[in-house]
Amino acid sequence: MEDRVAAERGSQGFVRVPVGVDAERWVTFAGAKVLVVVHSVTALGRLLDVLAVLEGELRVQVVYTRIPASAFTDGVEEFLRDVGALVVPWEQAVRETFDLALSASSSGDLHLVKAPLIVMPHGIGYNKYLKTENGKRKTVYGLGEEQLVRDGRVVPAVLVLSHGEQLVRLKESCPEAVPRAVVAGDVCFDRMAASGEWRQVYRERLGVRDGQRLVVVSSTWGSTSLLGADPSVVGRLLRELPVDEYRVAAVVHPNVWHGHGAWQVRSWLADCRRAGLLLIPPREGWRAALVAADCLVGDHGSVTLYGAALGCPTVLAAYDADDISPGTAMDVLADVAPRLKGGAALRPQIEEAIRRHDPALGELFAGLAVERQGEAAAVLREAMYRLMGLPEPERAARVVPVPPAEAERAEWGAEGPGVLIASCDADGRVERVPLMGEVPRLGASAHVVVEDACTDVRARGIAGVVVRREGSPGPMAGVAPERVFAMLPSCSVVADVGDDGCAVWLRDGTCLKMRADVPDLGVLGSLAFRRPMPNSLRLGERVIDVDVS
Repeated sequence: MEDRVAAERGSQGFVRVPVGVDAERWVTFAGAKVLVVVHSVTALGRLLDVLAVLEGELRVQVVYTRIPASAFTDGVEEFLRDVGALVVPWEQAVRETFDLALSASSSGDLHLVKAPLIVMPHGIGYNKYLKTENGKRKTVYGLGEEQLVRDGRVVPAVLVLSHGEQLVRLKESCPEAVPRAVVAGDVCFDRMAASGEWRQVYRERLGVRDGQRLVVVSSTWGSTSLLGADPSVVGRLLRELPVDEYRVAAVVHPNVWHGHGAWQVRSWLADCRRAGLLLIPPREGWRAALVAADCLVGDHGSVTLYGAALGCPTVLAAYDADDISPGTAMDVLADVAPRLKGGAALRPQIEEAIRRHDPALGELFAGLAVERQGEAAAVLREAMYRLMGLPEPERAARVVPVPPAEAERAEWGAEGPGVLIASCDADGRVERVPLMGEVPRLGASAHVVVEDACTDVRARGIAGVVVRREGSPGPMAGVAPERVFAMLPSCSVVADVGDDGCAVWLRDGTCLKMRADVPDLGVLGSLAFRRPMPNSLRLGERVIDVDVS
C-alpha cells in the first residue's frame, strides 16, 4: 500500500483529492463518487444536461476524465476548465473505483472503468451507422455488440434509449444488452420543448427584430454534411434574403470547430459574418437558435431532427442516406422534408417551406424520435441514484429552459451587414441585401448603402446612401452633412439613426425627420433615395406607415 501511494504521488498529473489512495485524509465532503467520461465537446454538453439533476446534492462528488477514444478531442480541456470541472487523468480514472460512471458515447475502453456505467446518446437517439476503418457500415452507432460487449460482458449497467423503437434494433444487433436498456426520452429535447415561452427573448438576444424571420442553417460534420457538400449555401441565403425581412444564423457541428480549428471556421465564414451572419458558438446557443427559428435549413445531423421535432419548418440542403439507419425518425424526415434545389433561387424555396408547413409534423417527428417527453431528467435521476445505492431527493427533477444564444460578432467595423445593395420601387417596396463580391450593374432605383462604421474603403466611394448610427464610431461621425456630400460625390442621402427616429439629409439641403415601425431605421434612407419619395414603405408583405416632418 505504501509503495502504491508513493507511486501515485510521483505520477505526472495524478490527483490526490477527492480521489486517490489516501484521499480520505483531505476531503471535506465524503460521499458517493461519480466519474464522468468525456469523449468530445458534444458529449460533454449532453452530460452537463444530465448532471444538472445532481445540483445541490451534498452526498455526491463528481470528477471528470478524458477518454482517449475520439478524433475530436480539441476543445474538451478548455470546456472542462471553463465549467470548473475537477479532471483526473484517464490512467488514474481506470485505477480508481467509483460508485457510478456516465458516458455520452459507447466508444473506447469503457470496460476498464470500475463502476456501474450509464451510457447515453450524445444526439437525438441512435440514427447513424458506425463508421469503421475500412469505411463499411456494420451496425448502428451505439447499439452494436462491438461497442457494448467486451470479453463476453455487457459493459453498460444502463443503456439509455430515447425511444422504444430503438429496442427493436438493439434486439437485432446486441440482444444481450436488451435487459440493460432503459427508455428515458431525451433531456436535451425536453429542455428545448420547455423553452417556448422564451422564444421572443432568444430572438431579441440574437438581434432578430419584429417583422424579421430567422433562418437557421445547420451543418453536421463530414464531407456529406451541408457545409461539406455545398459550402455556398450560407452565402447564397445571405445574398438572396433581404436584411430587413430576414436574419440568417449558422449552427456548425463542434467536430468542425474542433477538427479544423475555430480560427479556420471563422476564416471560412468571414465574408458571411461581415454580411450579417449570426455565427452560433459550438458549445451552447444552438438550442435557443432552434427555438427562435422560423425556418431550418439542415442535413442529416441531430440538430436538424431536433428542429423538425420542435415544429420548425425544415428544408434539407444535404442528406447522406448511406449514413442513416432505415426506419429511424431521421429516415422519415428525409422522406417528408422538402429538398433545397441548389440551382434555383433560394428565397422562394424558403418562403414556400414556411407557407406550406404543417404544424402537426412537429408532433410527428417528436413522437418518432423521443418517447416519455418531459420525463427524461426524472428517469435518469432514478437510474443514477439506484446504481449509487442512495435514496432520491424528495424534490422533483427539474426541466430548465435553455439559455439564450449569443452569436459571435464579426470583426471590428462590421458588426452587421456593412455594405448593402438596395432598391426601391415607386410603390415604396425596399429590398436591401448584403454586397458580397463585386458590385452588380445597378438599375435606376438601386444604390449602395454603406454603414459609417464599415471598414470597406472601396464601398464608401460608391455609396448612394450613408447610414450613421448614434454612438457608433466612424470617419463621418459628427461631420456636417454638406461636408459628407462634398467628400463622397456618389452619395445622395445621409441617414442619421437614433433611438427616437431617423434624420435623413438630402444633397439639396433638405432634412427629413422620419419614423416608422421597422427592424432597422436605416432603411428609411433607401426610401428617401427614391425621388419622388413614396408615401409608404413596403417590406415583403408588410405595408408600413412612415411619419415624415
